[in-house]
Formats: sequence, C-alpha cells, structure tokens
Amino acid sequence: MACIAPPPARYRRALLVSLVVFIVLAIALGYTRLLSLDSLLPTDMHIPVLQKPRGRTGADRPMSYGETARPPFKDLPHPLATLDPALVPAADNNRRLIIIGDVHGMLAPLEALLKKLNHNAAPVSKGAESANYDDHLVFLGDMVNKGPDTPGVIDLLLRHNASAVRGNHEDRVLLTRADRATPRVADESAGGDEGPAAPDNLEQQQNVLSSNRGNKADHDSLRSLAAMHLIYLSTLDEPWAAMNMRTLTYPAETLRRADARKTLVRAAADALRASPAYRTLKDSSRLRDKIETEARAGVTDAMVDDEFARTRKPDADRRVAVPSEAHDGHAWAPVWDAVQKRAETDDGRVAVVYGHDAKRGLHVGAYAFGLDSGCVRGGQLSALVVAARGGGPVEHHVVQVDCEKPDKRREL
Repeated sequence: MACIAPPPARYRRALLVSLVVFIVLAIALGYTRLLSLDSLLPTDMHIPVLQKPRGRTGADRPMSYGETARPPFKDLPHPLATLDPALVPAADNNRRLIIIGDVHGMLAPLEALLKKLNHNAAPVSKGAESANYDDHLVFLGDMVNKGPDTPGVIDLLLRHNASAVRGNHEDRVLLTRADRATPRVADESAGGDEGPAAPDNLEQQQNVLSSNRGNKADHDSLRSLAAMHLIYLSTLDEPWAAMNMRTLTYPAETLRRADARKTLVRAAADALRASPAYRTLKDSSRLRDKIETEARAGVTDAMVDDEFARTRKPDADRRVAVPSEAHDGHAWAPVWDAVQKRAETDDGRVAVVYGHDAKRGLHVGAYAFGLDSGCVRGGQLSALVVAARGGGPVEHHVVQVDCEKPDKRREL
C-alpha cells in the first residue's frame, strides 16, 4: 500500500500566503466595481438613503472639557495656598478674618475701613470684650495701580503680615519688571550696534521706561515700589482663577441654540419652496441660494430664543461649563451657590470670596461673595468680616466705606 508524503512546510506556508493575497484582492476588486455602478444608473433614478434619526443632536452628545486645551497646572508656581489653621475663626477662639476687595492704591479708604472695624492685629486674651479680636487681613488682589498710594498700601500689608492673592495688576507690574530685564534688540536707527545710550539721569530714565513696552500705570507703579514690595508681590498666589472665570459658558447650550436656528431656517425655506412665488420655478442652485438667503433673513433672534427655550434641556445642557474671562457669559457665582446647596452636608460646601469684577460690583450670595465695589472709581471699599461672637457660631457680614475718586494727576 503506497503512502503519499505531505508537502514540505515551506510549500504549505507559500500556499497559505497565496490564498490570503487572493482573498484580499478579490474583496478589493469587488468593492471598486460596486463603487463604479452609480455611473451606469440613470441620472433621474432616486436611490433611497438611510438617514440618521433626528432625535439626538450635537448638543445631546457627551461633553468633554478638552484637557489638551487647558493650561497645564504644573506650570503654575503658586496655584493654591492654605491659610494657617490658627488664623481661622472658630467658636473657641477670638480670631477674626477681614477679607478686603480691590484697593488699587487707595490707602486712605483702606485705613478708614480698618478704623471702622476697630482693627486689632495684636493678640488679645480670651477674657477681652467681644469688640476686640485677634484679626488677620486677607486681600483679594489688585492692591496696586490706579490709586494715589500703591507703596503705602503694600507697606500696610507688610506691617500687618497680611495674606493676599495676586491680581492681574500685581501680575502686570511683575511682568513689566521682567520685561525691563529682557535684553533689547539693537536700535540700528540710533547709529550704533548697542542701541540708544543709557540714560544718565532720573528724568531720562523715566522717559525711557515710559516709552518701553507695557502700560504707563504699570511702569509708574514699578518705579514707586521698593525691592521688598516686589519680593512680596512675587510670592503671592497666581491669579489664574480670577483671570479665567469671570463668567461661564455652556457648550451644549451653544450647540442647542445653533440647532434651533437651523431648524427655523429649514422650516422657512420649505415654506418658501411651497409658496406660489417659487413653486412653479425650475429648481437650480441659484434658486436654492435665494431661498436660503430669504429664509435666514426671516428668522429673528426672538424666534431663535423661543425655539431654544422649547428644546433646551437645562439639567443635561449645563452639566459641562467652561470658564471664560469675558463678561458676556453666565455669571458663575449663582451657579456656585446652586452647586453648594446640593451638597448633603455643610462639610461638603465651600464658600468663595473674590475680587476683580467691578462691573458686577458687590455680590453677596449664599456661598459666593464678590467684594470689588469700585473704590478707585469713587465707589466703596468692601470687606467681608468672618468671626464668632461670644462663643457662638461663626458668622459673616459685609462692612463698607465710601471712596473719593482720586485726582488723576496724583495716581500711581
């Protein structure tokens, strides 16, 4: 009985590779033939196309904050600082926190506010009267610029060992200092390789500083501040949150509003096509463009508002909020209050006290307090006072003093 030996392994591998190549080529050839069939069909033949259901729009899809577009927190040197627990008011101590809004170099109103509060920076005994506290001052940024005495304000902070965050004006002064330290490109128009000659007196130096890059107020403040002032400002927390969260925007609502406009334009275009003026006209790209233009012109913002109100989903559409430095978004403080109220316990709630928003002015919410009340514009200087009275619970209230708008000739 004869036996047939199996082919060698190398032949089996070659056969397998050939079969795989044949299958791939057959699939590719069949696919390209299918794609070319549309050229053989009559041009007026209607081919039904499955449409995606209109139930969900872009506003209904999951939202993402897009972390790749956010500034990296690791690059912020002082994004958050923790206040010494010994300075925090409690029922069993005599501490008082005085949190002060935007001062902007207005030393006189600041001193008047502290006098009105009977400010006491020295420790007091537990047996002292409740009117006397062991105070700690906290400033919400923008202590410098615009007002007449920026150095005097910073001196007061240093004397009282105050805490503060860095506002955008402090940041600008520090950036101006860094800019001054940056080497300049040689000024060829001056006739030399080294640029203009260095100023040899104070008046020339001031003229050079004022002509450099940066705001004049920033240069003026920088010249008025001593080295110890600048060192203090450079240690303050970064102003990232204040500069990036004036308002909130909701991406889903933006998409929802755009969908509302598209729906109305589409309905208006359909109505125009069915009207006697257009129904008998031959279809053409020019006619379609004309109908589209007229339909868009007929849809007003009020109509979009009504359609948006009808289709919006408040809970779903506001799950993702994006901070914005612009003023035309939604105020974030009421949103913060609402979120904190949903917390199950007091321990899970956080209050925010902020400045840098004179346009909205004083805001007293449940868990958000805005203290920029426009002192440098002739408004008020505001303070939020947090303390426990007579061993009772910790309470808060707002104290204000009036400010006189400074003479521009004396501003620093």
